[in-house]
Amino acid sequence: MGEITSGPTVPFKTPASSGHVVGTTDGEYCGFSFRETDGSSIVFRLWDSTEAAEGDLLETISLGANESTSDHYPRSGRRVLNGIFFEKVSGAGAVEGVVFM
Repeated sequence: MGEITSGPTVPFKTPASSGHVVGTTDGEYCGFSFRETDGSSIVFRLWDSTEAAEGDLLETISLGANESTSDHYPRSGRRVLNGIFFEKVSGAGAVEGVVFM
């Protein structure tokens, strides 16, 4: 078996608005690790975009109050051409974590 490696990580906290640029470089999207920090639920999406909820959808993630989740795709990362855009879909929760590139 080969060694499991990934590139740089991009720290992230939920913005006050519903849309936010997480990263602005191209590369391989290799996963995420997030936790809800406000005691409420939240649903959000990550897009291959730096301007709006458009382009290729990378993930839709739903977290309950104080829940955490992570997925890592070291051998099957997805090419990101534009960067990563965070779209808050619903809920009052807040999120912090990291995106693996």
